[in-house]
Amino acid sequence: DNLTLKACRIIASIKVEEIAEAVGVGVDTIYKWEKGKSFPTAPQMVKILKLFASKGYIIDVNDINFFAR
Repeated sequence: DNLTLKACRIIASIKVEEIAEAVGVGVDTIYKWEKGKSFPTAPQMVKILKLFASKGYIIDVNDINFFAR
């Protein structure tokens, strides 16, 4: 099973603020993504994956369910 963005973030000990800064969006946007109320674009997904990689968590785009509700 794929993990949600929130689950991956918690496992990697990454703060919402870190993702928001890396992607260039507000914290509220990250919370909307985590709740499935809106979704990141493909370039934003790449930035998120790069952030995880910089923290030592290599995650394939298919490993995160960006569309979980």
